[in-house]
Amino acid sequence: MTKLNENQRFIALAVAVVLLFAGVFASVAMDIAQTKAINNLEEAHYDLDGATGMLKAEDFETDVEASAMSRVKIHASSPRLMANPDAGVATVAETYVAQELTATIFPNTASNILVDWTVAWESTSQTADIAQYITVNPTYAGSRVCEVRCFKALPGNAVITVTTRDGGHTAKCTVKFVGIPTTMTVTNSTLDRDMSGNYKVPMFSRTTYNFDINLGNIFNSVGTTYKNYSIVSVTPFGNIMAGSQCDYGDGTIDWSSVVKTPLTTYKDDFTATISGSTLKVNIPNVSGLYTNYSETSSETMYDDYFYSAIEGEVCGVTVVVKNTSGLTATVKIVFDSDAVVSVSLDESSLTF
Repeated sequence: MTKLNENQRFIALAVAVVLLFAGVFASVAMDIAQTKAINNLEEAHYDLDGATGMLKAEDFETDVEASAMSRVKIHASSPRLMANPDAGVATVAETYVAQELTATIFPNTASNILVDWTVAWESTSQTADIAQYITVNPTYAGSRVCEVRCFKALPGNAVITVTTRDGGHTAKCTVKFVGIPTTMTVTNSTLDRDMSGNYKVPMFSRTTYNFDINLGNIFNSVGTTYKNYSIVSVTPFGNIMAGSQCDYGDGTIDWSSVVKTPLTTYKDDFTATISGSTLKVNIPNVSGLYTNYSETSSETMYDDYFYSAIEGEVCGVTVVVKNTSGLTATVKIVFDSDAVVSVSLDESSLTF
């Protein structure tokens, strides 16, 4: 056996140390990369073929459950609204909400990482065919990536289970339908609308108009917790002619300082309230608007009293409503200064 001299032994030791540290750094780098990839799974948005749009909020929620010692974990992506490739067949929904689940196997050096996915009702008393509501669709047989498809409102919670083929380890994900709305509208079925879709009401009639507040999602099932509403704003718009009026009480009226005046001057006269799912908008008689008045024994003075409408000027009020999930809807009402508001006769009775 050939003996190594001092220099050769030193070189061999140095090479061994370098290789040792290289192996350690490589292992740490792989662990960091894997941890980062796993953590990012919860925030990733998967762009799948056939996607018709991203939901702003989940129509169903997923709660991942796994014990601390579990050798398999599940990570969920954000939900998406999808076009159903099987649409057109009877009882098949045209769209569904999809959410991806990814199972992570521990240790990452396992040779068999194949898994199986199942879904069942959380309550054994639920007898509805679960496949009509929710399905699990792995990318391929044994894949750790599974697309969960929800077709309609769930009558109860569902539980998705992933099971490793090696060792039978499991992790579970509970799916809860909460019915978060994705659309909100405010409508009235009796009022006329202009070419822009704005509601038309008489300018010279003090009236309260009722509007229906409607929430929706692709399941046509909205949770009751989201049916609480509040008024965001009530904003009149447009201009009228207004000025100072002096009423002497004997039929004589004097006007002065008649100028174009924005309807926002009278914003406190425009109000709205909500009762249940009904928006009530209170429209004043614009011909009676003024800001302040004072009186003496012989006269009454009004400031900013309505004088006339302005030809071609669009006036009205905009109301914005919000629900508890943050959706908003706007209703725009415009005034018709030519609308008939009353009729009278020159005689209240006739005698023959």
